[in-house]
Amino acid sequence: MKIAVCDDDKGCLDSMKRLLAGYPGISRTEYYQNLSQLSEALENGMGYDLVLMDIEWEGNEQDGIAYAAQYNARSPQTRFIFVTAYNDKFSEKIFWEKVNLCGFLVKPVRKEHLEKLLDKVREKIFSSEALILQHGGITEKMPKQETMTQAHIRKAQGAFLLAHRMGLIEDPSMEGLEARRKKHNEELRRMEQEGQRFYGPHYFSAPAYLQYELTRLKLDFVQPCEKVREGGFCPDFTEQEKRDFYEQNRDLFGRYHGDHFTYEEVSQIIEKRLREDAYDKLIRDILCESENRQ
Repeated sequence: MKIAVCDDDKGCLDSMKRLLAGYPGISRTEYYQNLSQLSEALENGMGYDLVLMDIEWEGNEQDGIAYAAQYNARSPQTRFIFVTAYNDKFSEKIFWEKVNLCGFLVKPVRKEHLEKLLDKVREKIFSSEALILQHGGITEKMPKQETMTQAHIRKAQGAFLLAHRMGLIEDPSMEGLEARRKKHNEELRRMEQEGQRFYGPHYFSAPAYLQYELTRLKLDFVQPCEKVREGGFCPDFTEQEKRDFYEQNRDLFGRYHGDHFTYEEVSQIIEKRLREDAYDKLIRDILCESENRQ
């Protein structure tokens, strides 16, 4: 998340720098004591996910609200949090202009209030687009949060029930998922604060973590982890079954020039594909069992 902090008071900029220190998921922060500097950065192609904007600017014809509206016209995806020492004076005006507004902070800014709004902004950023995650050769696409259908949710519930049966998770409920997400984010935040290097997101929104778990659980089956193997959940496929799949689906293994990969070249891929099909069937069976009990 890229953030710009704009305030004509250097003391306020220094204070905000201390408050932002250690917050996870911030890749870049710039501090501007002059609105023209922010305009110049925008002209030079510098974009921000969030701008923390002071409202009153001494010596400027425009206040921060009017400037934010102009900025919004050129970069509507950028979110704004207004900051001011005069709560009553601007409590209505902040809603008059067309701005991608995500909050309002009163000086002196309290760390817990700032972090609540940053969490809100980060949730919006991560849930605004479809997510595509890749793990171990498996690619999964997560639909936008607002477009998730009942079928998506139902399949997720089936995957969690199967994972619980295989001993991979303790709580298959959505409440259990949220508890694991919070614990995972706390661990990422601790690692970041300790300066540990790690790859991947520094924070998981609810939809992102849902897809992360679904992909991880599927991978534990397709490339069987110890618990899955010991429980006998993942089937082994005979050489004949794999060759039959190859012959029945030769179009899947075509090369650019019209010929095909040999069976020996794709046998491992076929085995993974057969396990993916077996995994999906187990989920369907569990959902059918659940529906029959109801």
